[in-house]
Amino acid sequence: MKVVFDSNIYVSNLHFGGAISKMFDAIKERKITVCVSEEVVKEVIQTLANKFKWNKDNLLEAEKLVSTVGEYITTTPTVSVVKSDPTDNKILACAQAANADYIVTGDKKHLLPLKKFKGIPILSPRDFLSQVLYKLP
Repeated sequence: MKVVFDSNIYVSNLHFGGAISKMFDAIKERKITVCVSEEVVKEVIQTLANKFKWNKDNLLEAEKLVSTVGEYITTTPTVSVVKSDPTDNKILACAQAANADYIVTGDKKHLLPLKKFKGIPILSPRDFLSQVLYKLP
């Protein structure tokens, strides 16, 4: 099962931990494959640097972790679905290129209201855990 995480999922896991870490445990257990693009990696690193003031060594470690945690998508299509925050389109583009089964995001303003993109369900972390992950063998 291929899943694309929004950058806010990586940031939450790296900076705060908590229930979201269960999704990353599922990656280690090979229950899911997470797909990530260069644009998503850049946004994660920029957020950790600018908002949370991570130092260079920690940022390099985070960049390595995020870019190697799953399948790296090198080519993404141009998507312009989210007009009010065009930066969110990179998540949709990554999901389309990866032929993902799910998109997981905490973005209640732009992405979650879409509910689906090209047939790919868009779920909150809580819904992904309860509706998908906890039902896996």
